[in-house]
Amino acid sequence: MFDGTGILMSLDDSGKVVYHDEWGAQYGLVTVRDFGTEEAPTFDSGEEEYVFLPSNLILAVRPDTEGDVTVEVRVGGADFAGHELLLEARMMFSSSVVVITTPTYVDEESLHLPRAGSWAVKVWVNSRPRPDSVILTLEPSEWNSVQSGWRADSPT
Repeated sequence: MFDGTGILMSLDDSGKVVYHDEWGAQYGLVTVRDFGTEEAPTFDSGEEEYVFLPSNLILAVRPDTEGDVTVEVRVGGADFAGHELLLEARMMFSSSVVVITTPTYVDEESLHLPRAGSWAVKVWVNSRPRPDSVILTLEPSEWNSVQSGWRADSPT
């Protein structure tokens, strides 16, 4: 559970990767959502590669019985070797905290964004329909505008 501290998202030495972990994706699902959201999308047929609401993305991935799933959150990047674009959307993180978890995982990873609100995201996967590697990218111009002192209440 989010304990109020979480992982502060920041650029690493390469200037890109902000989070990397491996999960035993119980039931073959990984969730990326806004902390505190109670809204959850639902699968219609069970064959979907993902279901999406602006505050909650659920990805169908390789199940834990077949091994771990690597999940990365990055600032920017494209053309990840062996990955293809699955989704391009805007996600709402009104809490400024991204939560990554699986349906029954007691401990979740909580990552702090530099601001609350809407973020342009892209989701890349290494195989379909059940990837074992997922990369979620945040739009670098949005990240950089916050880092350079841009404020949500500033005139555009």
